[in-house]
Amino acid sequence: MSIAEFGSFAPIVGGAITEICTPVQKTVVASVVSAGAVVSIGDAAVVEGSSGTRALEFAVSLSRPAATPVTVAFDTKDGTATAGSDYVAKSGSVTFQPGLVSALATIPVRVRGDRTVEPNEHFRVRLHDPIGAVLGRAAGTGRIIDDDPQTGLRLSVGDGSVVEGARGTRSARFTVSLSAPATQRVTFQVAASDGTALLGQDYRMASYDGFINPARRRPRGRCR
Repeated sequence: MSIAEFGSFAPIVGGAITEICTPVQKTVVASVVSAGAVVSIGDAAVVEGSSGTRALEFAVSLSRPAATPVTVAFDTKDGTATAGSDYVAKSGSVTFQPGLVSALATIPVRVRGDRTVEPNEHFRVRLHDPIGAVLGRAAGTGRIIDDDPQTGLRLSVGDGSVVEGARGTRSARFTVSLSAPATQRVTFQVAASDGTALLGQDYRMASYDGFINPARRRPRGRCR
């Protein structure tokens, strides 16, 4: 007598189950199906460049070879980077053939170069609607690294130090400067904040309203 004579298997979560009844006993037989392939996407980064476009390549992988073809759709989503001006929007799908030992594919997204000084930016590539696999890591972040040289005036503050002493107070001096003489007045404010030294315990609150006149590189102002 075979198991098939007692009933058919009905698929349930992760496997199949049926009841087998005989004159002397009732037995539950379960068939466990191993987990399927998981499709995921990684992060990527590229230096922007000053002109043209460059490819930012996202790796898409399967956790294990699949018995049937695996297809997953993708599209791009803005972050701080904007489609059209910073990168070329893209959508489509990736297909893995069955039985591949090294199941890896790439999604290239073109990044636009420019000469604008700006912060590093990012966008995402999102996987969705998989067929033949389940989603693992469904979104990859693409970082666009700005490589344009800094231009124009830069305002900087240097480090300061002072020997603490046994009593009373002493002043720590910090130098504020411009990278080049200004053609018009530059105003600024500096305020102190805690590091390992604590306000009230190690130092007193101090802020500084300052300005640098045209043709100068060092400030004049007042402490408060």
